[in-house]
This record gives sequence, structure tokens and C-alpha cells, in this order.
Amino acid sequence: MSGDSESFLFPESLVLCELLVPAEVAFECLVALGNLDAPVHIGSDGSRSTPIVVSSISGPSKHCRDLLMTLGSVRSHLTAYGEFIRLHCGSDWRPDESEIDSLAATLKPKMLFDLEASICSLHKDLTELAKLEADMNSEYVRLVHLVNILDCLDNVFWATNSRDATPRSVPAMADKEAAGILLHGGSSTELDTSAESTDRTLPFIVGVVPTSKAHCLRLGVWRRFHLTALYTDIPVRDQRDLRDEPVEPHNVFLIVSLSESQSRTAERLCGMLGAQVFSVPISQEDRRNHLMETKERLSEMRQVFLEGEEHRKRLALNGWTKWRRWFAQLTAMQAVHRALDGFSRGYGKQFYVGEVWCSREAVDSVRQALAVGSSRASGLHATVRLVENSRRRPPTRMPRHELTAAVRDLTYQFGVPAHWEIDPTPFTAVTFPFLFAIMFADWGHGLLLMALALALFLPPGRFLHPDVARSLAPLRPGRHLLLMCAVFAVYCGAVLNDGFGLTGGWRRHSQFSMGNLTYGTFVNQSISQLQLAPKEDGHVMSWVTDSMWGSAANQVKFLNSARMKLSIIFGTLHLGLGLALQLVNDIRAGRTARVWLFSSAKMAFHCLLMGYPVALILRKWLAVLPRDAACAPALLPMLIAMYRLEYTETPCYLATYYSGQRYVEHAIVAGVAASALLAIFGLPIHHALTSRGSSSSKAKAEQKLTAAATDVPGDREEEEIGRGKSDSAMPLTPLSSSSNSGSRGKSLPKLEPEPLDCAHGEKQFDLLEHCLACFEFLLSSLSHSASYLRLWAIGLAHGELTAIMWPMLLMPPTRLADLLAASPTAALLLGGLTLAASFCLWACITVCILVGMEGMTALLHSLRLHWIEFQSKFYSGAGYMFRPFSLKAEVRQAMDSCADFAASGEEFH
Repeated sequence: MSGDSESFLFPESLVLCELLVPAEVAFECLVALGNLDAPVHIGSDGSRSTPIVVSSISGPSKHCRDLLMTLGSVRSHLTAYGEFIRLHCGSDWRPDESEIDSLAATLKPKMLFDLEASICSLHKDLTELAKLEADMNSEYVRLVHLVNILDCLDNVFWATNSRDATPRSVPAMADKEAAGILLHGGSSTELDTSAESTDRTLPFIVGVVPTSKAHCLRLGVWRRFHLTALYTDIPVRDQRDLRDEPVEPHNVFLIVSLSESQSRTAERLCGMLGAQVFSVPISQEDRRNHLMETKERLSEMRQVFLEGEEHRKRLALNGWTKWRRWFAQLTAMQAVHRALDGFSRGYGKQFYVGEVWCSREAVDSVRQALAVGSSRASGLHATVRLVENSRRRPPTRMPRHELTAAVRDLTYQFGVPAHWEIDPTPFTAVTFPFLFAIMFADWGHGLLLMALALALFLPPGRFLHPDVARSLAPLRPGRHLLLMCAVFAVYCGAVLNDGFGLTGGWRRHSQFSMGNLTYGTFVNQSISQLQLAPKEDGHVMSWVTDSMWGSAANQVKFLNSARMKLSIIFGTLHLGLGLALQLVNDIRAGRTARVWLFSSAKMAFHCLLMGYPVALILRKWLAVLPRDAACAPALLPMLIAMYRLEYTETPCYLATYYSGQRYVEHAIVAGVAASALLAIFGLPIHHALTSRGSSSSKAKAEQKLTAAATDVPGDREEEEIGRGKSDSAMPLTPLSSSSNSGSRGKSLPKLEPEPLDCAHGEKQFDLLEHCLACFEFLLSSLSHSASYLRLWAIGLAHGELTAIMWPMLLMPPTRLADLLAASPTAALLLGGLTLAASFCLWACITVCILVGMEGMTALLHSLRLHWIEFQSKFYSGAGYMFRPFSLKAEVRQAMDSCADFAASGEEFH
């Protein structure tokens, strides 16, 4: 297998390196590793009893997390100045590579404390300014309400004929019906104006209440005071705060009561409803002076706010320039400390012990990076030991291609391929759209789906409306897969000659024997019960479906039978491909016994069990002529008779129709039984025979493994980076949990004998697991093949639902026009309007149900066929992803999120 196909189908080969890093330069060594051009994966597979990567978080990691939370608070303050920041930084700002490289390479451990001081100082300044601005804005809104109250008192609530207009007795209102209400059923009933109350001033309360609660306050005053108080309010609109933003609408209210106790009760009622009560002068002259003073104070506050706004904008712009660097640096430092959390502490907490997966070519780069990182260590240097033939599971690293990215994401939702498994993505990228198209076979619907897929390729800001682009954004990652599905749907619809439920276009009438009836006679006479039969010298099947089948009475009988058999054929081929890939996996993993005694037996069982019916279907299509249609072989009774070993020559459709058929079928039945027995008993017998002679060799191998796990450093071929120090002076042995507990993670456990991994030999044989796997395969052989009948069933449902929409919605308007033929104008007007309405309804149903809902159904069933039927034959999905430790990638991702914020002003993470 070539190198390109190896990297395209199988994960990249990786090696394990054990690191021993001095604690005083551990941060610098990890920074050097993170700046390597060659990707490395830090950590283990997580399958051991005591994993290297632990859930506990060290102090520096928590410190970074807390500072990032503080930066999030700073970001919330900067969001208020997003427009100003975008104006000065530019909406198309993007970080350059030199800045990214500089930020990733200049990380120091003590930088964390400097960042903390700077971040806390900026956060304190912005918080204080935000609090002052909020207090000033609140006071400004309160004064605006006061201005509205004073203005309403003099100009609306009571007349100002006298110089001293005070609410004595009943207030002299300019228009009682318009300015307010007296709360007694809406009537103009007046307050008690007896002689005792004519010479005293009535207490009144004035304030503002939110418009949404004004009715509640009015109702509360009426229920509490009834006829002993007067209530009125006036809505005030278009109020603005210091930032010239609209304020919640309020109503200015006035409550005139008869006693001080009623005033206090009214004040408590206002407090419960969120109304603000203001103290205003009694005298009109004092109110005018107070109004002028309030307006002057508002003008001064606005001037002070505008002067302070410039200072706040400059501080926000300066803080944003620093913020994006701090955010990138903290993100990278948090990644370094999290990587160190996965290392073990040992040798008196003077060293970190960890593991790194990388390609064999990158081992020298790892050594050089550790040498650079540990250059300032006093007498201690980092060491690297290459672990040959490791029993640990390496991570899975596969190349990512844009064309197959969506298919890969769907496949990896099932599971990540193990390092010895073939990646099903290249095969799924072809079979997934094809199986979808069989269930969605309509060239009209395929063109609509293709238009949607092509729209996803357009730049969002240039050709699409922002709202449309935002709604289509979740579909953009899958645009390549959607386009392939649309292309296959158009092809399958063209082959079946089906578009929008109408059969037409491809006409090969010489395929049919119609006697004296011509196509023109058929169309003109509208013969609805036409029974079509293939021509005597032609075959039943053709590469395309003739359009005359759309009007034939035996259309369903013919096309359903053909599509059902095609579903069985495609299912058999798809499952056979999965079993063939299982053979490839076993051969590549070196499992020789499993190849010959299990995988080959399953392949033979499937080929004999399902391959023979497929061969009979193809022979029936290609060899049986229409003149022999009455005695065409019945496949299902023939297969039942084959396995029962019972043959008969009557009726003729059960008779043998090729020479040697009985001998061939006997051989097939024997092969099916033999392959099933080989799959069940082959591996157990092989294990029983080989386990007797390998008992002593297995014990010796375990002793060697135990010795290798506790060997002295001089015998472990470790390599020292530094000044040529001897291996005995710097031991690199596994650390016991009793003596190596540290603050950063758990200790590295001792290597114990484990079952060999699939990539390096045979796993320890489990008889129960093997029996369950055998019976699961034997039972699923027929059920998985029958599951592909969903291709026929869903395709039939989609086609029939499409076919009934056209005559149901678009044919009635034409019939209505025929009924109104006596009046051409009425027929044209009424028929045209009805046809337009029917077409709009048909278009909505087509797009929403037939394309949207039916397309989603076909996608889900195609995904199900791949996850359950296809991938279960060869794919375990037991791997874990290769996650490169790259500080440049961390910094780039952080800076890109900052750039997105500068471009749109939206929140980011």
C-alpha cells in the first residue's frame, strides 16, 4: 500500500516518548514543546487503572482560570464601547503571524503575576467608572422625571390663574374629564367640600410610575380610598438618558387626599408598585424656580458626562489593545499548566514525569525543544526515552480534508477509529450520498437541494442577506456533503425518470410491445388501463425507466419489484464491503489466526448466503425474456426449497432453469454450514491447541515484562539531553504511588503485564465474547440485509407522496377553467387566481415537506445504515483523537475570537 493511501485510510504511525523534566524549568520545556512545528500529543490513552491525566487542577491552573474570569468581566465593560473600538481598530482586523509567534514564544512562569496586577488594575478602573456612570445616569433620569412632574403640575393638573395655585378644597382643574378621573365608576363625583375643609390645604402626592403599572396604582387608590381621594396621571413618552437611549415609559401621577394618614398610606402603596414619589414646593413661584434649577443641573450633568465619555473611550481603547494580548497569553499559559497537571511528580518533587506521542521523525525535535527549555537549569537537564514496541494505545491522527470534513464528523460521532483500524470516512463519503439519493430519487427535488447547497458556498456578507446567512450558518460545514447528496439525487431521479412527481422526458417506446396502439393514440385517447409488457426481443430492465411507465396500470407492480431487488443488491454489496474492510484490518494488525478462522469464514458466509440470491436476481433480469415471463423463476420459493433440499418441476416457475442447479445449490448450502461452523469453533480450537505449548513461554514473557517495568535506568536505553551526564546519575524509573505523590496529579503507576493490544498480536482469547460475537453475526446477517429494504420503502413513500401533490393541488384549477369555458374572461381571471394560489401552496408543501422533512428522513436513515449495518462489520470506534499541543494554535484561536468581536461586537469565549 502506498504512503498516500496509507495516510488517507489509516491513522498515522506514532511513537511514545517518556519525559523527565526538572521542576524548575518544566514550564519553559512545555513552552518549547508547544512551539514546535511538529505536532505532539501530551498524555496517555486513559485506559490504565491509574490514568496519567487526572481531574485535579493545580494552583497555577486555577489562577489562570480566575484571571480569565476577571478578563470576562473586563470584556463586559468593553462591550459598551464596541462601536468605538471597531471604528479605531477596523472591522477587518486580523492578527498577523509574527504577533502570534511572539506571544507564544515569550511566555514565562512569572508573567502570571504581572498579568494579574495589570488585569486587576484595569478591572478596578473600569468597574469604578461604570459605577460612577450608572449613578450619574440614574440621577439624570430622576431629574428628568422631576422636570416632567413640575411641568405637569403647572400646565396640566390644575389651572394657574392665581399666583399661588395650591390644592385647596377641590383642585380647580382646567378639564376634569381630560386631565384625570375621580374614582367612582368613572363619574365626575367631587370630594367632600364642607365648610370645615374649605380653609385648609389638602395634602397631595406626586411622582412617576411605570406605564405598565399605572393601571394597578389607579385601581389600588380607588379600592383603598374610594371617594376620599383624587387620582390622575399623564403619560410621558420619549424620555432619554445620558447615553441618549430610551427610558422605560412612565406616567406622572397626582394623588390628592383629605388627611395626612391617607397620604402615608398612598406613599406605601406607591412603594409596593415601584413608583417614585417626589417632594415639590407648594408655591407655584417656588416650583418655577425649582424647575429652572433642575434644568440647569441637567445641562451641567450632560456636559460633565460628555467630557468623561472621551476619557472612558480612551481607556476602553487602550484596555482593548492590552486585553487581546492578555487573553491570548492567559489562554496559552492555562494550556501549559493543564499539560503539567497531567504529569507526575517524583524524586522529592524535583521532576515531572510525563508521556508524549509524536511521529518518529519528530523525536529529534522533541529532544531539541527540551534542551532549549532546560538550558537555564542548574545542573539538571530534561531527558527523553523512546519507548519501542509500546503496549499503550496511541492516539488517532488523520488528515482532515474539507471535502470530507462533514462525513468525518458524522462518522466520528459513532467513535474515533483505533490506531490499527481503517478509517471509514473515504467509503462513507461515496456510499452515504448514494443511499440518500435512492430514497430521495427525484431530479426536481434534487435541483432544489442543489440550489440550497450552492447558496451555502456564497460569501455571507456579499450575496446573502445577513439574516439569511445567519439562519444558514449551521448548514455551512456540511455544504459539500449536501451538494453530493443533491447531485446523486438528480442522477437517481433521472434514471427513474421522476421529477416533481411527473414521469416524462426519457422515452424509449421500442422497449414495449404495444401492438397496433401507438404513443400518439395512447395520449389522444387517454387510455388509463394500459398494460405494458416488454418487447419480445428486448430485456426487462434498461438503464433508464421509460416515461410510459408513469401512465401504465402495472407501474407499481413493475417498479416496486425492481426497486426492492435493487435494495437487496446494494445492501449485499455494502455489507460485503464492510466485511472486506474487516479482513484488511485483521491483516494489517497481524492477527493471522483471526483472518483465516473468523473473518474469512464470515466473508464466505455472507457471500454464499446473500451473494447467490443476488446472482439469481441479475440472471433473471438479463437472461429471462418476456416470452418466458409465465415461467420466470420465483426467487423466494426457490431459496426456501434450496435450504429444505426439496425440488419439484411443477409448477414451472419452481423448476430448475439452468443446468447443474441442484449441485450448485447443494454446494452453497454446505458452504454456508461449513463457514458458520468454522466461525464458531475455529478460534476456540486454535486457542486450545496453542495455549498448551505456550504456557512456559508466556510465563517467561511475563517475567521479562515485569523486569522491564522495574529495570534500572542504565538498562533501559534512555537518552540524556544536556552535558553528557551518565544515565545512572539521573534515574528514570516508574514512580510508586507511595513515594511520589505531588501537587500536580497522581504518580506514574508501575507497568504491569496487560493483554496485548490488537495492533501487536493476538488479544487474550475470551470464549464468551467470541461466542456472543458469532451468534450476533449469524443472526444479523439476514436482518442487516433486510434492513436495506428501507431504501425501497422510503423511496416508495417519497415518490407516492410527491405524485399525489400534483393532481391534488394543480389539476383542480384547470378543471375549473374548463367549467367556465362559456365565459373566457371569468375563466381566465378566476382560473388564474386559483392556479396561482394552488401553485403557492404546492411550492410551500414541496419545499417544506417533500424536500425539507423527507430529505431529513432520508439523511437519518442513510446515517443509520452506515452506523448500524455497515460500520458494525469492521469498525469498533475505540480510539481517541490526537490533540496536538500547540501554543501557536491556542494563541491564534484566542486572537481570532478577539478579531470576531472587533468585527461584530458579539460576545465570544
